[in-house]
Amino acid sequence: MSEKAREATRRWRERNREKVNADAREKQRKWRAENPELHRKRAKDWKAANKDRFDIRHKAWRDANRARLNAQGRAKYYRSKYGLTLEERDALLAGQGGVCKLCSRVEVAKRGWAVDHCHRTGKVRGLLCQACNLVLGHARDDAALLRRMADYLDVDQLLGAPDGISNDDLDSVRQVHHRTSRVG
Repeated sequence: MSEKAREATRRWRERNREKVNADAREKQRKWRAENPELHRKRAKDWKAANKDRFDIRHKAWRDANRARLNAQGRAKYYRSKYGLTLEERDALLAGQGGVCKLCSRVEVAKRGWAVDHCHRTGKVRGLLCQACNLVLGHARDDAALLRRMADYLDVDQLLGAPDGISNDDLDSVRQVHHRTSRVG
């Protein structure tokens, strides 16, 4: 090839850089599909020989794709732990009106929504704010314990803990209230 022809080819390639790059990428993709074992071996060898360059490139890629990686991690977590897709989780939240299933508050905490589920069956019951999820967790999902706690709070609110009433009197009222609240 003459010098003049080489120069014309170089100018054409510069003017058509996108097409040239697209053709090269397609050729590489096709070769990789036809030679997967050889491609894996070459990539592994390159990575071993260029560890510093690989680490820099990989970190730059992770930083540039942080939101995508976080979304993939979230999707994998919901799928493996609860059997939910992100779309199903979003539908569950929409079905609750976008609020906590227990307290009806909009969750604004950094950790977001907690998936409430039965620990025996794994069945998802709803989405809770972090505070409600902690309450259930500390009560060990024991409905009877939560009822006793509610009764305890109800009695104290009804009594208002007036001055001149001893702790023994308050305990007696609580016991009577506890027995009567369970009847019926």
